[in-house]
Amino acid sequence: MAGDDGELAERVGDTLTGLGWRMWPTSRHTLLYVSPDELRGAEWILASCPFELGGLPVALQLSARTHAGSAMTEWNAARCRGARWGGSP
Repeated sequence: MAGDDGELAERVGDTLTGLGWRMWPTSRHTLLYVSPDELRGAEWILASCPFELGGLPVALQLSARTHAGSAMTEWNAARCRGARWGGSP
């Protein structure tokens, strides 16, 4: 989660802004990054204001859409704290 390790969110944020992504804090207490073509987004959830998905706190949410003019995303993925990334156990 953003802010709980003091580094990961900042390193990823620096990388994304270096690639031309814009960032701003949201009313949901997240840090939202949007790609230059406005088709992709990454949203860090602040450790001080977590929300849950399936009973697990969400740390990072990624999304994509086909058309920049559409508010609806067509693909979403969430990284939950305590859940494993893919691969074998």
